[in-house]
Amino acid sequence: ISRHSAPLLPGSPSKGAKFRTSDSSVVQGWVLESIRLHRYVLFFTIFASIFSGSFFSKVKTADPNNATGLGQLLYFTRLFADLAGRIFTFLPRPGMVKSINGLFVIMLLRMVLLVIFFLYILDLFPKNDTFIVVLVGCCAFQSGFNAVLVYEYVGIKVQKEAGEGDCDCNCAKSIATKALNMSFQYACFAACLCNVLGVYLL
Repeated sequence: ISRHSAPLLPGSPSKGAKFRTSDSSVVQGWVLESIRLHRYVLFFTIFASIFSGSFFSKVKTADPNNATGLGQLLYFTRLFADLAGRIFTFLPRPGMVKSINGLFVIMLLRMVLLVIFFLYILDLFPKNDTFIVVLVGCCAFQSGFNAVLVYEYVGIKVQKEAGEGDCDCNCAKSIATKALNMSFQYACFAACLCNVLGVYLL
């Protein structure tokens, strides 16, 4: 490749093809492919958070004298635990969560906890208010933690790989951010649809 030729962009879906920074469709295709795992992690993280939150009123308390207070407690537990998860992203992180693969593992754990939450609602577990509050708190903490780090890791990845190719870094970052925002909105929409179905089934 001569010095006047545009080098291959890392991870380009069309291997062996050259393109210039003006080829926005190719840049967009590369960005979407490059951050696919990030989009999955964000989608299922947000989906699980919204979907479970709609069923707090269905959670039965173990205390017959506290028939309505548990749902409110779960709501505020999720609210503050989610905030705590976002704040914790400013602290030193364990090696496991310093990559998107680590966040993917956390997301899988989050989905397992979502299943446990609904099994609890269906009375397949003994009623214990402390257990369900801790469960909701852990889920919300993971959601806030993952949501922040996904955006951060996408920015780092795109900046690094776009800088190695003939690509406008700001353009690539803009495409990546829009893709993550769309994944966020898709998750909200999917969770709302599932909520409507769940109301009739539970």
